[in-house]
Amino acid sequence: MHRTQSRLRGIIDYLEIYNQLDACETAIRNCAGGNIFLIVNASMCLKFLTLFHDSRAIHSIYTYECNECIDQSILDQFKTYKQFEGIYDQPNEVFIHLSKAVRIHSRHLFEENNNLLLSTPEKLQRTTGLHSRVELMNWFTYLFDVIEEVPGSHKSKEKFVQECRTRYCNTPSILRAVEEFNTTYEPQKAIWWYTREGFLFRFLNRALRQQDQNDILLLHFYIHDLTQQLKIEFDKNHDADWTDEHVYRGQLMSMNEIKFIEKRQLHTLYANTFLSTSTDLDIVQMFAGIGCNDLDAPLQSVIIDITGNSMEYPSEKSVADIHHLSYTNDEKEILFSAAYTFVTDSVTYDESDKVWKIHLNRIADAYDLKVEVDQRLIKLDVLIRIILDDADSSMDLSEDEKSTSILCATNISLLLQELSGYDSTHITLNTRANTEQVGEHNPPYELTALRTFVECSVNRQYTISSLTLMTSHDCLGNIYKEKGKYELAFEHFNKANAYSDDTVNKRIAFTRKVNLAQTHKLAGQFAEAYLIYDELENDELTESYRYERLLSDIALDRSYHSTISLFDQLHNCFNYLEFIRPQIDLEADNFTIAEAYIELGQLFLFRWNNSEMAKLCFTRDIEVSRISDPDESIIFGPKYERLTDAYALDDVKKALENYQAAIDQYSRLGEMSHLDLALCWCKSGCLHNEHQIEPFEKALPLILSLNEQKILPNIDEIASCLLHLAKSSARCQSLNEMTLELCQSIIRLYPHELNSDQGLNNDFQDLIELIIKLHEKMSKQDNSVVPTEDDILHTWKSLPSMNSKEIIQLLESVQQKLRNSVATDS
Repeated sequence: MHRTQSRLRGIIDYLEIYNQLDACETAIRNCAGGNIFLIVNASMCLKFLTLFHDSRAIHSIYTYECNECIDQSILDQFKTYKQFEGIYDQPNEVFIHLSKAVRIHSRHLFEENNNLLLSTPEKLQRTTGLHSRVELMNWFTYLFDVIEEVPGSHKSKEKFVQECRTRYCNTPSILRAVEEFNTTYEPQKAIWWYTREGFLFRFLNRALRQQDQNDILLLHFYIHDLTQQLKIEFDKNHDADWTDEHVYRGQLMSMNEIKFIEKRQLHTLYANTFLSTSTDLDIVQMFAGIGCNDLDAPLQSVIIDITGNSMEYPSEKSVADIHHLSYTNDEKEILFSAAYTFVTDSVTYDESDKVWKIHLNRIADAYDLKVEVDQRLIKLDVLIRIILDDADSSMDLSEDEKSTSILCATNISLLLQELSGYDSTHITLNTRANTEQVGEHNPPYELTALRTFVECSVNRQYTISSLTLMTSHDCLGNIYKEKGKYELAFEHFNKANAYSDDTVNKRIAFTRKVNLAQTHKLAGQFAEAYLIYDELENDELTESYRYERLLSDIALDRSYHSTISLFDQLHNCFNYLEFIRPQIDLEADNFTIAEAYIELGQLFLFRWNNSEMAKLCFTRDIEVSRISDPDESIIFGPKYERLTDAYALDDVKKALENYQAAIDQYSRLGEMSHLDLALCWCKSGCLHNEHQIEPFEKALPLILSLNEQKILPNIDEIASCLLHLAKSSARCQSLNEMTLELCQSIIRLYPHELNSDQGLNNDFQDLIELIIKLHEKMSKQDNSVVPTEDDILHTWKSLPSMNSKEIIQLLESVQQKLRNSVATDS
């Protein structure tokens, strides 16, 4: 009996045993929700089914009895009740079926309360490049990288257990599991504990999905152990048979999350928790609950299909077959580390099975060095937290150790001074009490350990690791570089080098060299900067996928918090590109320098409104690209389009010539460039002083040629096309009413995730201004009220976003109105 109870407690946290029917019935009636899994003998089964067939208290009933003892007619009667799961004559059969049911039920409950599984940042820059993590990451991914690299403190498990004892003090079943964890846990059992899906599974996943900084740090030791065990398994079996197969995940998702992912096809997403998948589609379908949820249900059945397992350059995040280490080893489980990156390929709905199918491709993570300051600061904060946790006041430190502690405290004091006023969306020196100023949805990471360490160092010293001291110098070097204090930046980068061990983390040493090259470039020392770049070009990390933006990261780096004007910094970037252009191999590296000129041209055009410098940059892009592609193949359409955007500000004739060149390029590509071609026609149509219908007549059939699956992923481009039509038609007084109606439809194309509190993107802002101007024109005729921007935003948020079918209907309606207006003109 004791062994049976132990097995059952291993499956589910809470276990009660009753010998009296009345006592059991009373306990069930006093339990709210549908979370009871009941095991009874056959003689009691029908009574419980009859008593509770309409109740949500019982999730399922399992009968332990020899099948031969049950009359078939009674068995058939049992089967008419949805709670009845089956009759089993072996305890192990009950355990197996119960375990699966509990796992599925607990997953569904968890997903109902913590829906978001795949994330991008909650700010405007969501549509980013597929491989750059800079715009899709927040502090969560920085912190996860640090925890993965650095072990937790010696006392971290003890602190976690004590916290659990406090939180679950009124739940004896969970406390028993906590004590079991405390006495039996060891790092090589991290996966086993994760797959057990008890209190630890829920604690961890809730912390990760809700991005709770304190709880994530509380679990530092366990997250580190789990990622390390995953890495060991990946290294041992990275070429196993399953790596060439599809892996699947079945789960429930809210319709909002499904639509969020659907609208971001070809955009990079990251998993904000450890992602359990399987090669067994039958098991996955059970977890998805296919066929159980209609389209109007709040939670939908979803199967995620993941491919791309055999990549030329694997992700630094691990994924491994863990079935042999799992608490339940019959699910063929493949576990992905949190922060693993994917790109959405397709989102479809299977009406017959009532299930959504999301196809993701694994992609390798690359690094953008613009985020280096925040990453290093979070790493330093974590390292200092560990030092404070592990501090032992009874230990006697040597004089060298005391000196090192004083040096570290001095560095962090300087850092805190320089960070005063430092502007970042990811980190803050403020306490949680001040998060109202930055928004509560995803408050920044609090660097609380740094200030605590400085305050405590007044009266005592600590044992400081070389890694901590090196990181403090790296942080100071980066902050001084950001503030334009280049000599101090050189000093601290060189001091960091003295503590560096290149064999431990090559990426840190590599990144520091890039930081030095950036500092030389910013200081106008172009030859020194290029010398370091030339050395890094031959590094094995550069030759991999991870630093594909190396040239741009050096050439376009700016001192974001210095007193040097943006215009002067952009000129510094241009002058550096002009310096290196004659020296690099343009046959081999034309793409990277062309991309740098493009990015710089866009900065001149959109950040500084300087069309002359933008034209020069975009012209350089075309010149460089022609070296390896003199016949101007498929890549030249966007190049002419960008050049046109610069000319449109002051030379309409030249702009129209370049639009025609772009149109000619796109026209050669056929169906694959229909949307680009349509946007070019619409932009050119908007340049004319008078409303011209012909360009838009050519554009709309191109947009309508897209199949329905491609409508939502290209919603921004479609909205832009229609906005250009609205801007053009607004010039014609007789079309004002029709144009306003069109604008009120266009506004529904923009997702409600746009956060108006953080500023709106240019097209959306232009649309609001156009709506106000149209109302002002009409008000002069009928004295109607002109709405404010707030009025328009309120209306927009109250309207549902359009689905793909509604968008197609809108495009067809606009097309018909254009035809009618042509007929009227004729």
